[in-house]
Amino acid sequence: MTELNQSAENEQIKLTATFVNNIGVGLIIAGIIAPGLSMLSDRPMLSDAAFLGAGVGCAVLGLALHSLGRSALRRIR
Repeated sequence: MTELNQSAENEQIKLTATFVNNIGVGLIIAGIIAPGLSMLSDRPMLSDAAFLGAGVGCAVLGLALHSLGRSALRRIR
């Protein structure tokens, strides 16, 4: 297998960082926005405590994935 040149390796790093960051954004949306919209209906899917737990959990995990993506970008030369 041939070695990638530096530019191609940097592009792979950027793609990986973008993928991980997008998963983090999806978690934040799924954990905060979707249940939040559900709370506006007559019969919300989650109780207030479950909404808070899901929102905080997904936000923390999303921010952790965002940080992981940022750390991947530090490998670019």
